[in-house]
Amino acid sequence: MHTADFKGAIASIYGDEGAAAFEKVWTENHIEAEGVLVAAVVAQDEEEIAAAKEQFNTFAMDIGAFIGSANELFLFR
Repeated sequence: MHTADFKGAIASIYGDEGAAAFEKVWTENHIEAEGVLVAAVVAQDEEEIAAAKEQFNTFAMDIGAFIGSANELFLFR
């Protein structure tokens, strides 16, 4: 799946505002982190590898917070 596919699926459940929030979290701390990690591995740059891993950790926390808050809003409509 691509970002647009995920965004469309999220929009079908949580609306456009939810989809926009998802896209921000997904792009900043998942998609961009993948690029950083690949470049760091190729360059054998341990500091950048660690930074990319931290970005993935941030993504895990942020996506969990997004899903939790989105579900809370959805359940009490």
